[in-house]
Amino acid sequence: MRHGSRRCNLNSAWRPVESGTVTRRAQRRDPVAARLFEVGATGADGERRSLKSNTISSIEQLWFENIELGHAVPSRAFGPLTIVDTVQWAGFQENWYRLHWDRDFVRERSGFTTFIASGGYREALLVRTITDWIGPRGILRKLTVRQAFPTFEGDLILYSGTVAEKSSTPSDSWIACDLEGKNQEDRVILTARCNVILPSSQSDYQK
Repeated sequence: MRHGSRRCNLNSAWRPVESGTVTRRAQRRDPVAARLFEVGATGADGERRSLKSNTISSIEQLWFENIELGHAVPSRAFGPLTIVDTVQWAGFQENWYRLHWDRDFVRERSGFTTFIASGGYREALLVRTITDWIGPRGILRKLTVRQAFPTFEGDLILYSGTVAEKSSTPSDSWIACDLEGKNQEDRVILTARCNVILPSSQSDYQK
């Protein structure tokens, strides 16, 4: 994982898809890696591991008119990170670098005590945090991430954020949020900023 900033410019037509659709697409490519998307998938040790989080059972739609500056982005917790998580992600992303799964290699080459999560894995969980919050009609337009500190085996990933900017007109219904990721020791592991489009309850489309 390289620390630094990465910007993701997302096409304006992009919308979140249902997890089942993602899983089916991934299964055609790699049935094992596809299980990363299955919340609560059973790991090699028989426990339900994949993307362990305080899962949202039903996603409600967030409306532009209901958001004010300073509103909190609902916090999400993922982990603790296991080798099952990192190996599944390596298979899906085709990133075989041993820093993310080989404990002996990591100890010999980096001085770390164990492997770390890839930046892409942490960003995927951050995107999930955002899109679950904005609902099926919300659009994630832009995401800029700065990686600050590694996530090691056994660590938690805790995301939170606040609404920093809001459009002055419902006809251009965007908001910008500042986000932060921390571990179980309250250390910042990444910072981010996103721009999202929300549906307006006053729009012609809603009527």
